[in-house]
Amino acid sequence: MSFFRVQKLPLRLVLIVPYVLLVLGLAIAVGVLSYGAGSNAVSTVSSQLLLEVVGRISQAVDRHIVGSSAVLETAFPEGMPAPKNIEDDFHELRNRFWIATAIHTDPNNYVYYGNEAGQGLGLFRHS
Repeated sequence: MSFFRVQKLPLRLVLIVPYVLLVLGLAIAVGVLSYGAGSNAVSTVSSQLLLEVVGRISQAVDRHIVGSSAVLETAFPEGMPAPKNIEDDFHELRNRFWIATAIHTDPNNYVYYGNEAGQGLGLFRHS
């Protein structure tokens, strides 16, 4: 009496199925590993790009602020009071603004001033 019934499988099936499963398993493993490596590479490159963009923005902002500080110091040196009436000091303001726009012409070619009385003066210099 045999409790276990052994079913005979064709030899072709016994030889082919393990190789097919092995090839499919390897293909899936290579695909998963390739996806992980690609994802890691994209993450690394995107973080490096983000750092590069942030650095360039910081550099541009610093350049603009330094230039603006120099222009402001030229237009209104420390200790010099701002004029109460623009019309009284128009020619002097125009000369100071012209000199101020000559310092950093690239980002600071437009200098403007407004006072509490609502008067305003601006000077744009083509570079």
